[in-house]
Amino acid sequence: MSYLHGLCQASVSNAVKEVTIAMNTQRILTKYIRFPQTQQERNTIINGFSNKFGFPGVLSCIDCTHVALIQPTDHEERFLNRKHYHSRNVQIVSHAILLIFFLLFCWSCMYYKDYSICLVL
Repeated sequence: MSYLHGLCQASVSNAVKEVTIAMNTQRILTKYIRFPQTQQERNTIINGFSNKFGFPGVLSCIDCTHVALIQPTDHEERFLNRKHYHSRNVQIVSHAILLIFFLLFCWSCMYYKDYSICLVL
């Protein structure tokens, strides 16, 4: 991202950190990141996927990506991914109008299945 927009990697890393901390506040979690609670909410989302993309019966989409980091000074090996650069893995579940249901931010990409090092928002 830094080379596309003329930002240095440190600025991008700081922005990712600030956004992650902000998204982990109780106010944000309860107001913006939540799974639909009622059948009416679920039906609205299912209809949205069907109308917008032609996918009937879909409630949400999931995707993961690696967010590149500056090489950390502590536990550097935990952040080295299989492509040999430092990153953190982020998983997002959202619906047709891009509201977030679920966000999983893993502190270590190599140990993704170790839930003790993942933060569920």
